[in-house]
Amino acid sequence: MSIEEKDNQPSSEKEEVGKAKVTIFGDEYVIRAKESAEYIKQVAKCVNQELEEVTEKGARLSRIKMMVLAAMNLADKYYKSLDHEQEIEDKLRDREEELENLTKQYKELTKEYNNLQKEYDILKTKYEKLQQRYDDLDDKHQKLRKERNNFEKKYDDLQQKYEELDNEYQEFLMEFDKED
Repeated sequence: MSIEEKDNQPSSEKEEVGKAKVTIFGDEYVIRAKESAEYIKQVAKCVNQELEEVTEKGARLSRIKMMVLAAMNLADKYYKSLDHEQEIEDKLRDREEELENLTKQYKELTKEYNNLQKEYDILKTKYEKLQQRYDDLDDKHQKLRKERNNFEKKYDDLQQKYEELDNEYQEFLMEFDKED
């Protein structure tokens, strides 16, 4: 930014695009800058506010001392904002590192998950085969049990027939012995 003096011709620098007439601490100035006229007015408003605060607090100070104190206050705010900006940048860098670590952890966990998923699929296939084998063996067991039950029934039937035949034979023998 530059102040345009009354007797100077306007600067022909290509960088300057904004020009604004502002009042600072009661004096009028024409300010030229790279920034827009609106921006120049905002900066002038900020300077005036700082000068008003200094004036309210130090009413017995000379005009030059008030300007120096306002400049010191503005410089203090500027450096504090730089410190704050650095703190934010540090926090942002920390967050970026944290995000990078979390991304790395995520990738590792995803890889571990995929490996576990493969292992699960293998175990599931083995389980399904074992389940099928169990079901087949259970079917065989049921069939064998059924056959055993059938054999037991046949055996019981044969046992009963044997007893009946044995009874008949015994009767026959008794009758035969009677006839003799």
